[in-house]
Amino acid sequence: MPVYDSLHWLTFLAAAALLNLSPGPDIAFILGKTAQGGRRAGLAAMLGVWAGTFGQVMAAALGLSAILVSSALAFTTIKWVGAAYLIWLGIRACARAGAGSSAASRARPISGRPSARGCWSTC
Repeated sequence: MPVYDSLHWLTFLAAAALLNLSPGPDIAFILGKTAQGGRRAGLAAMLGVWAGTFGQVMAAALGLSAILVSSALAFTTIKWVGAAYLIWLGIRACARAGAGSSAASRARPISGRPSARGCWSTC
């Protein structure tokens, strides 16, 4: 097992910090949440992104990435668990959108047709 000196770790952490500061999907997510819910929602989104990134960097530093690369079963398991989680989040979001629609808007639809509940008509 190779032994890394402090310069190696400093370089790794500097690269990780620069990658987190560069604009990308994380920044778009944080800006969207800030525009939608204000400063408090933006701060929560930022802390969530930072926590997730910190966990990923720590897993890589501990060598868990190498284990996933070398084990097809572990990688496939993680992939399917992640897909199932995303599907569950989507179903939950659709259910909440349907529960949040007002009864008044369902009673008198503008178009004369019954209105769709939440996003079930598009999901």
